[in-house]
Amino acid sequence: MIRRRIFSKGLLAAMLAGFSVLKGRNAQASEDVLAAFIQRWCHPDHPADPVAPGAFDILEQELGVKLPSDYKELLLRNGRPSPTLRLLTAVVDHPVAWWQAYLPDLAALTDPSEISEDTKTWQEAGMPDHFLKFGWDSLGNAFCFRLDELGSRNGAPAEVWFWDHDLGDSFKVADSFTALIERYLALPDPVSDLD
Repeated sequence: MIRRRIFSKGLLAAMLAGFSVLKGRNAQASEDVLAAFIQRWCHPDHPADPVAPGAFDILEQELGVKLPSDYKELLLRNGRPSPTLRLLTAVVDHPVAWWQAYLPDLAALTDPSEISEDTKTWQEAGMPDHFLKFGWDSLGNAFCFRLDELGSRNGAPAEVWFWDHDLGDSFKVADSFTALIERYLALPDPVSDLD
């Protein structure tokens, strides 16, 4: 017997919306992804917090590694966004389908001047020492880069990992910071619109 996977119209529409957002993206488009994220998932009355131009240089000197260039360039150009509940609602309304890995909501990005201290605090609370925390979800779980990967990539885009503080577990959520932001752009709009 041949089994057929039956898709609801909603799931099929969500798949097509996700693919259409990602279709045709190239290296040139990556410079616009955070601006598109801010426009779609942030409230216009709450602009992104600017990042001080020398903040990444200080952090890289302290850590002895280069941070991913896409992450630095996007934050320096656009600032640190503060997504509204629309993003969390979209993540909850559209659970990840079979072709995707789990996608936690992105609540905030850490100011580069606070990343080192924030990382140390979370490492004391059980986060693995090889993680560098640069953001968190609505439950306080950490979005991270792997320090060992940063050391070997010399500023090239690096994988994004997610550490769940309740489970003490971690997993990769994207191949790069740009790819992470693109995953949020691929989400369908929430069923119930909240701001």
